[in-house]
Amino acid sequence: MTCQQCADAQDNPRGDWFAVGCDSCTARALMVVTCPEDDIDRALQKLFGRSRERGAELVRQWRARDRAHIAAAAAAKGRR
Repeated sequence: MTCQQCADAQDNPRGDWFAVGCDSCTARALMVVTCPEDDIDRALQKLFGRSRERGAELVRQWRARDRAHIAAAAAAKGRR
């Protein structure tokens, strides 16, 4: 993680707290966007430039963390 907002988002990846200039926050914001893959690719290029692949990897990491968060919440709900 690269900032306090990202650290706080570990327990809720869809939380709406972001730090300006943080690549991980930018990737987390892209993670929740629902749009065609081409639009995400263009956004990655525009936001990350030459570091596009790093940005794409950060988005993948946040998506995985989000899926794990959703699965854990569903499992906890099932135990009630």
